[in-house]
Parts: sequence; C-alpha cells; structure tokens
Amino acid sequence: MKYNRSMRNVLSILLHIFFSFTIFAQNELLTPNHCLILDVITSDNTILFYNKRKIPRDIKRIIKEKYDIRFKISNPNKLYNRTDVVTSPSLPNRQLLFGGKKDGYCFFVYKKGGRATSTYFVFFYEKSCDLNIYNVSNDIDKLDDLIQIILERKYYLIRI
Repeated sequence: MKYNRSMRNVLSILLHIFFSFTIFAQNELLTPNHCLILDVITSDNTILFYNKRKIPRDIKRIIKEKYDIRFKISNPNKLYNRTDVVTSPSLPNRQLLFGGKKDGYCFFVYKKGGRATSTYFVFFYEKSCDLNIYNVSNDIDKLDDLIQIILERKYYLIRI
C-alpha cells in the first residue's frame, strides 16, 4: 500500500513539473522578440504619447477583427467604467495610461475595468499588422514600470 502511495506521489510530482515546464515553454515561444520589445520601449527615439487619438486606427481595426470587441478607450486621468457595475453606459471600460511609437512600431498600456481591473500592454508592428496583447502587472503608472516588467519577463500573451 505504501509503495502505491509513494508511486502516486512521484507521478504527481512528475506531472506537475511537466505541466509547469510546458506552460513556461509556451509563454517563451509565444513572446515575440523580447529584445525588440525592449529596444522599442527604451529607445531615445521612441516618441511617447498620452492621447488615445495617437493610437493607430489599424490597431483598433485589428483588435475588432481578431478579438471581436469594439475598442473604446478613454484618455489618461479621464473617467471610465472601472468595475463590472456600469454606472454610465457611454463611458468606455478601458483607460489609456501611455503609449509610444518608433520606426513603425507602436505600443501602449491600458487598464480595463470589470470584475477585477486588469492592465494590458499592446505591441504592434504597422508594416505587417502584427499585433499582440499581453497581460501585465496592475502596478504600472509610467514607462519605467513597464520597462521593469519587460526586463523581468512578467508579461503574458493573452488569447481571447
């Protein structure tokens, strides 16, 4: 009886290690060029923006096509629906924090209201219309916070 229990424990540990490694490997494979992202967000040539009108229209179109959602967003420090209790249907449920552009690349960070507020990082290459959305820490207020998260690889590709 003890032999069977210990075998089950070993098997359980092996399965846990396997699935943990699989999830880690998938995240590594699904993360586009980590160095490219760092180069774009840390470059002196990157132009930062704090206005939703600076987000390229192609991004909104691709998000609508890829994720089947209408992408409404408010400017930083403006009202948006922070929770799942909609107080004003006319308000968007996303708020831009900041963004940047460099050499055909665009990125921006936004908060999304709902049951639990989440923060997302969008990375876009205009020439190929390649777009990825990542879940990041809710503790982002400025570019330096994003850089630290990217350096620590604490961003995860989302699939909707």
